[in-house]
Amino acid sequence: MKILTALKLTSSISIFMMVGSAVGSALSFAWLREASLFEVLLIDLQADVFERTQLRDDFLLIGRQEAFQRWQQKSAETGRHLKVLSGRPLPASGAALLERINRTFEATMVLVPRIAELRASATGDAAVRKGTEAIERRLTNQVLVESYLLSDSTKLLLLEAR
Repeated sequence: MKILTALKLTSSISIFMMVGSAVGSALSFAWLREASLFEVLLIDLQADVFERTQLRDDFLLIGRQEAFQRWQQKSAETGRHLKVLSGRPLPASGAALLERINRTFEATMVLVPRIAELRASATGDAAVRKGTEAIERRLTNQVLVESYLLSDSTKLLLLEAR
């Protein structure tokens, strides 16, 4: 092999390896950026879930009506976070967790307003109030269970993402 041919071959291989390395690095950085963005979205979701829990407790346990209104606002924000997360590709286990998160979130979106309706419609009759309070206790227990599932599933999804 001639020296010129060997130099051309060596240069070509070196250039090919540098381009391959640059492409590999760019893909790795893109993947890391995507993973970091996903983790930030999950951290935001976990913060939403925590704040919703505090607002829920202020409403259900203490009876603060303004907490219910803030809970509704935070729920709308949480719903937007869930839509963004639902549009992302996930492994099967992550998709199952996200489905559970969506399901439990929707359950709380039905139950808490139902409790607010019951409280608003309470009448002066003792028998009716007693029945309403029993229904409210059952709904509150359901909300607590769904909320714990929502919180735990969110934590599990974040752990899986990490």
